[in-house]
Amino acid sequence: MGLILLETSYLGRILVTMSHEQEIVEIANAKYARRIARARSMTGEERLLESMELFEESLERMKAGVRFRHPEFTEDEILAKVNEQLKMIRAAEKVTVMTP
Repeated sequence: MGLILLETSYLGRILVTMSHEQEIVEIANAKYARRIARARSMTGEERLLESMELFEESLERMKAGVRFRHPEFTEDEILAKVNEQLKMIRAAEKVTVMTP
């Protein structure tokens, strides 16, 4: 049975078997549709607050990931590694792919 790599975000990846690929795509699409519907019903202020909360949650998950991979790191080292990862993400977002 083959494995596929499903990108969930810059913060994580999930390996799944090929037989689960369609089910995961359907779940991801439904989740995305719910998020869009919810966002459309929010005021601008609510969307801003939600985005700030999501960013904070993402930072905590990134820190937890670094802590898991490097249990010997101090809190300052963890924050430095997260900052390094964020810089790499920002650089990757600036890359433009040109097609003919």
